[in-house]
Amino acid sequence: MPAKKASDSSARTRTGPPRSAPAPSPFILSPRADLLLIVGAVLLCPAILLPLAHLSSPYTVWLLVMSFGAVGHHLPSFLRTYGDRALFARHRIRLILAPILVFAVTLGFSMRGLHGMLLISMCWSIWHGMMQHFGFLRIYDLKVRSTGNLTARLDWWITASWFALCLVHSPNQAGSLLSALYDSGIPFVPPAIIGALRTIILGITAVVTVLYALHAIRADQPRSWMKLGLLVGTFAYVWLVRVVTRNPYLSVALFELLHDVQYLAIVWAFNRRLDRKSTRLNSSH
Repeated sequence: MPAKKASDSSARTRTGPPRSAPAPSPFILSPRADLLLIVGAVLLCPAILLPLAHLSSPYTVWLLVMSFGAVGHHLPSFLRTYGDRALFARHRIRLILAPILVFAVTLGFSMRGLHGMLLISMCWSIWHGMMQHFGFLRIYDLKVRSTGNLTARLDWWITASWFALCLVHSPNQAGSLLSALYDSGIPFVPPAIIGALRTIILGITAVVTVLYALHAIRADQPRSWMKLGLLVGTFAYVWLVRVVTRNPYLSVALFELLHDVQYLAIVWAFNRRLDRKSTRLNSSH
């Protein structure tokens, strides 16, 4: 027995303690790529567009971004959504019914002499941009294994409240949304109601921000510094782009390029992971 124990002890010494599973990377792509294309995109986009706007014009910059950035974002998404058989099969009903529903609604507006397509497009753009940011927050939390329901709810509320705050204070976006509402048959909204809405949203945003900060500094939960950097940087960027920037073409171009760069980064990460998985499966066979 002593000899057996000595042998076991010697084997443990040679092999060392059992290895635990490696911790997941806190990054989506890599430290440098995340800092450049996701968290640091709020610095990259103005560094590209502002000199171009100075050399040419904000309208030219808007044309370039919408022609290459937006099309480069939406066209591959459309091709993948309807070209990927597995993805289409998983969401078949919504992918078939959604275009039909949108067409029916816009046709109804058109038959009544109203311009509902612009309103639908604007609402979708606002919602889509907000939810992409929320998705990035949740991905970074997943990277550090922070999956609490309260954290997820606070992520959604702080995203919704700050995007709403920037919207109601934006001279361009708020005006365009009101015009689209009026063109769609919505009655005139008195300025007093708009002012009250701004105050309510400001109050909600302040309360949610305080609750979020108190929750984030708790020591008993995982914390993603990439997520917090993305959160602060994005809200500051959206405020500067939507509220401070007065030129409507430059405002749209700056936000659209940020949205496109971050989207293409996550698509690259997703497809690279699929390629690696497919390579491992093929090599195992």
